[in-house]
Amino acid sequence: IETIIVNKIGKNCATLYWKNKIDPCHSVVFIKDTCLGTPIIHQDSTYSYSSEFGLGSVSNGWYCIYFGNDTSSSITGLSEGKTYRIAIFNFVLDSMYIEPSFLNFSTEKIFFEDTLKAYGDEPFLLQPSTVSGINNFVFSIDNETVANIENDSLKLLNAGTINIKIQHYGNEIYLPDTTEYTILVNKALLSIIS
Repeated sequence: IETIIVNKIGKNCATLYWKNKIDPCHSVVFIKDTCLGTPIIHQDSTYSYSSEFGLGSVSNGWYCIYFGNDTSSSITGLSEGKTYRIAIFNFVLDSMYIEPSFLNFSTEKIFFEDTLKAYGDEPFLLQPSTVSGINNFVFSIDNETVANIENDSLKLLNAGTINIKIQHYGNEIYLPDTTEYTILVNKALLSIIS
C-alpha cells in the first residue's frame, strides 16, 4: 500500500481510501477497536465482508470490512470517541504481497464538563473539547429564561434546567458534529446574617 487516508470521520462512521503499489491487485481490509496488533489471515481463505463494523468475517477480534478490487470503503457502526486500527492486505494473483499496512484513527466526540451551577454564579466560559481537536463551536440553548449565551459564556438568569446544543462544522477530515448537554441551575443559597 502506498497511501492510506481516513476522512469523513463522524461519531459512528468514516471513509477509507488507499492507493496500491501494484495494480491490478485485490485488497482485504480489517478493522478492530484497538491501536495495536495485526489480524491473522490465511491466503487460501475467502472473507465475507460488511462495511458495518462487527458484521464481516472475524479473525482474532478483527472484522473484515472490505474484500475486492476497489480502493475505498465506507465504514459504519463505529462507536463514538473510540480509536480503531485499520489493516490492509494486498493480494496479487492470489498471493499476499508484503506485510499489511496500518492506520489508526479515532471517531469524533464532543466532551463537555458537567458543571453544577446556581443562580447568582458569575457567567462562565463554555469550553467543550473534541477528539478531532476542532475548537470552533456554535452554542444554543433551549430556555432563555434560565440563561443566555454572550461571547461563548453562559450567563445564569434564573434557577431551572437548560439544554445546551454544541456544534462544530467539521474540517477536511472530520464531519460536522452536534451534541447536547443538560445543565441544572440550582437556586442560590441564602445566607442569613444576624
